[in-house]
Amino acid sequence: MPPKIKVDDLVEALTDPKVVQALTTMLAPCIKTCLREELDQLKLTLGKVEVAYAEQEKLITSLQSENKQLKRRIDSLDTISRQTSLVIRGLPESSYAEKATGGGDRSVSSSLGGLNAKQHAASTEKSVLDLCKTDLGLDLCSKDIEVSYRLRSQNTGAPRPILVTFASRKIRNEVYERRRVLKGKVGAKVYICENLTASVSEIVREARQLVKDKRLHSCWTSGGSVVVKRTEAGKPSVVHDHISLIACC
Repeated sequence: MPPKIKVDDLVEALTDPKVVQALTTMLAPCIKTCLREELDQLKLTLGKVEVAYAEQEKLITSLQSENKQLKRRIDSLDTISRQTSLVIRGLPESSYAEKATGGGDRSVSSSLGGLNAKQHAASTEKSVLDLCKTDLGLDLCSKDIEVSYRLRSQNTGAPRPILVTFASRKIRNEVYERRRVLKGKVGAKVYICENLTASVSEIVREARQLVKDKRLHSCWTSGGSVVVKRTEAGKPSVVHDHISLIACC
């Protein structure tokens, strides 16, 4: 029988520099071959991942561009749909029928009975017609207004705004063009504003802040878009988003 090898002897042999050198010389080619094969496989896998990542990145960029275009198109269609309406702010709520509802044409119907809802609509419409006739000098009648109602407002100390949809864009434009005469009126301040989309309203807020900060000379809205001037003698520029707004500063 061959002599029995003790563990201590084996450990001692493996720590011998000559044995270590011999094992290293013998095993190195095998280890290199295995590592080379694994690295080649890893490179192949990483190459496939990079190609897939590039394709996904290209797809994401394309979808982002498409989404941006669709959003602009939706905003444009939304703006067009608002071209016959205006928002009137500061007009006192002259009757109980106007004050009795939380605001909005649907809430008028749901929160009030049918008769009271009609009284609310009639009272709000009368307030608008009186404003047009007395203050704007426009002799409008009921058929010139499709619908008008009070909007919800967080400012409980002020009259709620009125959203008015006119029978035509022409009538709406006549009312909007006459809004400047309200600046010289004594007493409660009434403002006539365009019915802006949420995104345009946000740009308006940013633009007004830039005017306060003296980075822009002035800003206003026209046709549902925001227009700004960098200087008093500067050329007006239409801005569609935050980036184009900052570029005008």
